[in-house]
Amino acid sequence: MSAIPLAIPTEASISVDWFNQCFASLGLQTQVVGFTAKQIGTGQIGKCIRYSFDLKNVEAQTPDVPLSVIGKYPAGAFLSAAARSVADQNAQVLLC
Repeated sequence: MSAIPLAIPTEASISVDWFNQCFASLGLQTQVVGFTAKQIGTGQIGKCIRYSFDLKNVEAQTPDVPLSVIGKYPAGAFLSAAARSVADQNAQVLLC
């Protein structure tokens, strides 16, 4: 089954409704009633968020429904600049 394309949400706009639409478009039978979001990693190459789901009626859902997923977003300007600086320093060391 092919997924129906959904608009890609931002970190601020991702929602229970979006996750429910996403799972439905993949043919997965579940209902997300809430989620928690926790940043993982250092953010050097992007901001990664683990979304852990609160699911309704877990016993009745499709077996392939994940209990969590990872969202990857662009790193903030400060983090990106810091990562570039470290990369530049490492490149200079490697070239010497």
